[in-house]
Amino acid sequence: MHERFSGIPGWVWAAAAVPRAALFAFAAADPAKCLRSDSLGYLAEATNLLRRGAFSSQSAPPFAPETTRTPGYAVFLAPFVAASEHPGLMIAFAHCVLGVLTAVLVWRWCSTIGGKKGAALGALVLALDPVLLFHTPLVMTEIAFQLLFVVSLIETWESKDAKDSYRVAACGLLWSWCSLLRPIAVYLPPLLAWRWRKNAKAAAVFLLAAYALPAALTARNWRRTGIATFSSQGGRDLLRYPAAGIETLRTGKPWTEVEAAMRRKVDLEHASGYASDAEQGRAYGREAMGVLRAHPAMLARYCAWGAVKVLSGGGLEMLIEWITPQKTSVQDQAFHPEATGHGTLALLRRYPALIPLQILYAAALAALYGLFAIGLRRLLSSGRTDQAALLFVCAAYFLALSSSQGYYRYRIPLLPLLAAGAAASFSKKKS
Repeated sequence: MHERFSGIPGWVWAAAAVPRAALFAFAAADPAKCLRSDSLGYLAEATNLLRRGAFSSQSAPPFAPETTRTPGYAVFLAPFVAASEHPGLMIAFAHCVLGVLTAVLVWRWCSTIGGKKGAALGALVLALDPVLLFHTPLVMTEIAFQLLFVVSLIETWESKDAKDSYRVAACGLLWSWCSLLRPIAVYLPPLLAWRWRKNAKAAAVFLLAAYALPAALTARNWRRTGIATFSSQGGRDLLRYPAAGIETLRTGKPWTEVEAAMRRKVDLEHASGYASDAEQGRAYGREAMGVLRAHPAMLARYCAWGAVKVLSGGGLEMLIEWITPQKTSVQDQAFHPEATGHGTLALLRRYPALIPLQILYAAALAALYGLFAIGLRRLLSSGRTDQAALLFVCAAYFLALSSSQGYYRYRIPLLPLLAAGAAASFSKKKS
């Protein structure tokens, strides 16, 4: 690992560290800005994990088992919770450090793909992307997942021809932790196992390792709730986003009204309540699947528009949150809408000074997508089909799974993939 951080140009460290230091200064002036609605839940889970050995988001007995989130981020937060009663700033600082290390790792990786020019481009994408930067001090999973995702991706990139089964297993365990940190990664390993298609033993070792931790968590949830689920978040999200979105398109009613009505319908069918979050998630998922099966064309239309929203330049409005000198309590910041809750277009009308920045950011993203496409073509023409497939499959996977929500934060996992693909546009045409 030491070799990965040696020989890095000073400007790479500075490009990643300076903007994060500036954001940390804003966070230090108002630590409540580091918190979002999910943050207090993460901190409660870390506290219970540390003090009671139980993974639960409840702050008082009976500490019902948490089945919506997965415990990876709670494990990461536990040392900070142990060190301080208010660990927000410590976590923000740690995220800043992780962000710098991620940019440096991407520079090293991209230098093997596209030389010095490719490395410079890849590092700048991870160092300066504003949406990634604005999420860095937040007590959310994005930054810790980003570093682990990059390490896992690089290891998968490099270990295809590894003859040592232990290295393949280690690669699988990295992805296992990715799934435990963010459930969105849990369906990716079967697609990655394709890289070992000529070595059935290596593919089996990879998959067994990749699903070791998810299988253990699923078994725990089954034992505690009677429902074998890795995360009950999926059922809620299916109802809240694609199902409610389709009904909004179909009926013309406001999304909030439609979503509330759908939830109320399912809740009335379970008048005695739900035995657990897992049971509620399963019930919501069944209702949502009925809508999705009945309207496949609308589902495709809804997700296509969501993919456009993910890829567009939304997210700069978070700048307003960071530069506004507004003191708020933890509870106010966590449970009331922030500036970003008003939508990109509404905030651009309110803050027209953001419009030129928004145009520049959208143009930069468009250029990055173009270079990514050129890079994939360059990899294919040079005989590096497996590498091109790895980047494309991972990018398509994350875009497909996030398209139903269409939120700009889901562009963050795409950034290292786009950076590596764009770096390949500077590689030689022939291998």
